[in-house]
Amino acid sequence: MRTSSSSSVERVAIDMKKISCIDSHPSKALLVTSSLDRTARIWDLRQMKSKNGSVKPIAEQTCRLSVSSGYFSPSGAKVITTGMDDTIKVWDYTETPKTKPSTSEKATVVTKHYNQTGRWVTNFRAKFIGENHFHIGNMKRSVDIYAENGVLVRQLSDDEHMTAIPAVNDYHPGHGELAAGTHGKVHIYSNTDDSRQ
Repeated sequence: MRTSSSSSVERVAIDMKKISCIDSHPSKALLVTSSLDRTARIWDLRQMKSKNGSVKPIAEQTCRLSVSSGYFSPSGAKVITTGMDDTIKVWDYTETPKTKPSTSEKATVVTKHYNQTGRWVTNFRAKFIGENHFHIGNMKRSVDIYAENGVLVRQLSDDEHMTAIPAVNDYHPGHGELAAGTHGKVHIYSNTDDSRQ
């Protein structure tokens, strides 16, 4: 790890199998990782220096199967994970100096979602739209929009133009547009119109 006051690099073992996703907290020195070892973990970058070469997470969520992604919400108060056990989990995470961080976090919302993309399609990754909604691709060639409580509120699709699975998607918070990537195409959905190619 490189710091601004030093040009040295420190290698730190975080005791995980293959990491499938890393996301940084929007305002604090925290990372969330998801892994094939069936966990999503939050790490404090300030605690990454270790005497014996390994560090401990400050929070952890386990899954029945591997976790393909984990992302902070825009405020950093929540984490959303996508699991290969066909679940999307939202869990609250608030770091307070007076309380010892939990090493086993329970999901506040668990949503069933078919996440088996097979070997030729990128794994689905649920991500927040603001603090109260999230989006994820669907094997039925649509992008699913869920409320924070796990209720499906909308499916974005276009049978004529979206002819492949939109596995890679992202939301632009400043413009209110969601981009859905399919085989060689990007479909852009906004709050003002249904679809633009």
